[in-house]
Amino acid sequence: MYMYKGVIFDLDGTLVDSIEDLALAMNEVLQQHNFPTHPIEAYKTFIGNGMNKLAERALPKEYQNIATLDHYASALKEAYKVYCNTHTKAYDGIGTLLTTLQVMGIHMGVLSNKMHNFTQKVVLTAFPDIKFTAVHGMYDEATKKPNPTRALEMAKEMKLPVEQVLFVGDSDVDIQTARNAGMRAVSVTWGFQPKEKLVANHPDFMIDVPEALLGIIKE
Repeated sequence: MYMYKGVIFDLDGTLVDSIEDLALAMNEVLQQHNFPTHPIEAYKTFIGNGMNKLAERALPKEYQNIATLDHYASALKEAYKVYCNTHTKAYDGIGTLLTTLQVMGIHMGVLSNKMHNFTQKVVLTAFPDIKFTAVHGMYDEATKKPNPTRALEMAKEMKLPVEQVLFVGDSDVDIQTARNAGMRAVSVTWGFQPKEKLVANHPDFMIDVPEALLGIIKE
């Protein structure tokens, strides 16, 4: 049998490349308020902590306060309803990896700091044939990653001890979530954070291509 029988995946930057759609939505909000917009590449440094934090990081500094943030975050969420599946697509090799894991009988889940309704919509569109044990986005600020609550709930749904579950993501937040949940952290290098930042956070494993995850599971 395999040492690891379950895998929890982050979504953005891990399973799908969504950066252009997030940038389009936020830039639309910025344009509507006559604020400077940002190049798509800049959004790689803005995401990972939910849409409220994305809005905060994209806004001019004088508007990054509690009094005004809710307004712009709400506007971002409305704009993203239009864009969330416009350019978002699975990374090369992800579809094959998920199909292989499914055939192997590995339990799979998705845990994202993207809002729950958007997370479910993106996953269903990108991976209609994959049977995930659970797909969870962010319900509230208190339980978003790196809070391990949802990850631990997902392991229970898989009926697996945390020691048999891998947490796969592209950010320091994902590494911290794995640590907090008592799971082994797998960092992917094709996502939004630079490799050196991942190395600095000491994941248990690091992979450069999706199929490399199979080697970890089959060890």
